Amino acid sequence: MTTRLSRSLLGSAGLRVANAGLGFSVAVVLARTLGADGYGLYSTAFVIASVCSIMVQFGLPNLVMRETATAAVSEDWAHMRAVWRWAGRGAALFSLVVLTFGATTLFFLRGGMAGEQLWTYGLALALVPLLAFSALRAGALRGLQHVVLAQVPEMIVKPGTMLVLVLLLGLAVPATPSAAMAIQLAAVGVAFALGTVFLWQRRPVHLPHKGIVGSVSSGSLWKSALAMAVAVGMNQINNNADILMIGVFWPADDVGLYRIAYQISMLCAFGLQISSIVFSPSYARLYRQGDLDRLQGLLTRGALISTGLALVLALPWFFFGEFLTGWLFGPDFTASWPTTMILIAAQIMNASFGPIGMLMHMTGFERYVARFMILAAATNLTLNLALIPLFGAFGAAAATFVTFAFWNSGLWWMARRHLSLNSHAMAVLTTVKR
Repeated sequence: MTTRLSRSLLGSAGLRVANAGLGFSVAVVLARTLGADGYGLYSTAFVIASVCSIMVQFGLPNLVMRETATAAVSEDWAHMRAVWRWAGRGAALFSLVVLTFGATTLFFLRGGMAGEQLWTYGLALALVPLLAFSALRAGALRGLQHVVLAQVPEMIVKPGTMLVLVLLLGLAVPATPSAAMAIQLAAVGVAFALGTVFLWQRRPVHLPHKGIVGSVSSGSLWKSALAMAVAVGMNQINNNADILMIGVFWPADDVGLYRIAYQISMLCAFGLQISSIVFSPSYARLYRQGDLDRLQGLLTRGALISTGLALVLALPWFFFGEFLTGWLFGPDFTASWPTTMILIAAQIMNASFGPIGMLMHMTGFERYVARFMILAAATNLTLNLALIPLFGAFGAAAATFVTFAFWNSGLWWMARRHLSLNSHAMAVLTTVKR
């Protein structure tokens, strides 16, 4: 396991570095080409599509990963196939509902929208099912321990395709938000197709043929999926409500400024993302095997990786952030630097707790994640409503910091209480009593 995890960590780190470079390049080209106003419209539409995609996923990707990993331990291939089919049908049904609702909403609002807005939101809506099914496929591959391969389509293929195509903006393609969204749709489609091929090639040889299908307890699976869906949905609200509310109370260029600040701060989530993706299938396996000592060691390792990388990546922005922002994105975006500093501090604090949410999901305590995420989302929305009208992006960043502190502390306490595990980086200095 150590060798496999080490390879997965290194591979995931390499993919994340490449993804960060590609993603930053895409953001720079889009920001410079579309300007703050156009980039703000594109960002708002993409956030809405992302939120709708989370609704369609309904917590299914994490559940598929957990059930796939545990089925592999017990070699219950029929159950694995049944879970995949069940999740696929659920995602298809939810996609139909969301697409119908979205199309109807755009139809009735078309009179109050400019043509560019309508096209941008319409193209963003088409992203929803592709994003949802891509997440299901990635969850299955991660459950099968193909952690690195599961990330290639989203980490490399999608932003790489996007970068090649956005360079055409203003040249062969009009430099408009709708054109940028069409490019995003094409990139997601290419990544989805390749990911589907990867899963087909790596599916277990023992997986039953189509004529032999196992059964699943739909009731218990839907109950777990609901808890995971609530948690993921509330997390999306925490991540995106600030952008949407800034768009309500402030001009579109403020949305663009905050979006850039948020993307910069997400660099500091690099280590946490790697730890969550690489270690989460092992959390499920070790808990199923009852090996809490190794599970605690894995948790501490993940928290140290998350915190260390967050601090290293934050240093250039603390000392040269204003210069770097202006140099990369243009002088219009230097005003985002104070907001960036608060968001970076929030990401460092978030990283210090390690992948605590994923731990609770993989050990069957997803209901606690859902409860705390609901409270965190309520806190975030309340603070955003109170601070954004007065302070704009700066108030949104402050609300994010407080929300991160609240929900991480709550889940850390629940993990100590129910699992006798300490997910914080400071656990390296202590011994957890069981």
